[in-house]
Amino acid sequence: MIKTKKRIEISFSHLVFGLLIIIFLVWLIFFSGFFKKDCKQSEDCFNERLMECQGTKYTAIKNGNIYNYVIEGRKKDSCVLTIELTRMAVGTDLRLRGKLEGKDMKCYVPKDKLNEIKEVEGMINYCSGTLKEGIYEVMIEKLYGLLIQNLGDIVGEVKKQLFTF
Repeated sequence: MIKTKKRIEISFSHLVFGLLIIIFLVWLIFFSGFFKKDCKQSEDCFNERLMECQGTKYTAIKNGNIYNYVIEGRKKDSCVLTIELTRMAVGTDLRLRGKLEGKDMKCYVPKDKLNEIKEVEGMINYCSGTLKEGIYEVMIEKLYGLLIQNLGDIVGEVKKQLFTF
């Protein structure tokens, strides 16, 4: 029994076409934001990448709270950003921790507004998600508490104004 070797012939055009496909796929993966640059804890790096809406990861510690920011990339006329409050500061009230810790929000910031936003907190109007809901819930509870605390003073002032002729 004699084995014959089959010879595979590849034309130059097939080789060039295959290389072009590989180059295109590498370019697509690289520029799609699939691989994100890690700015570690450099806020300047993050802000520069945010202005260009380039895929980036950034971890920030503010007031003892740990936030993770991820710039996903562009979607139509917006820059997509995810903000997560990973861990709250030591000693934070457990109720507050339960409402905010581990929550995130996704932001769709119009590209023309990126230059106007000075801090990441200014993006909340463009965001939605459990972190934003938790922040608003905490704010409403605080406002309600202030209203209840000052209700006696408010009622006294209203009575004084109504019955003074």
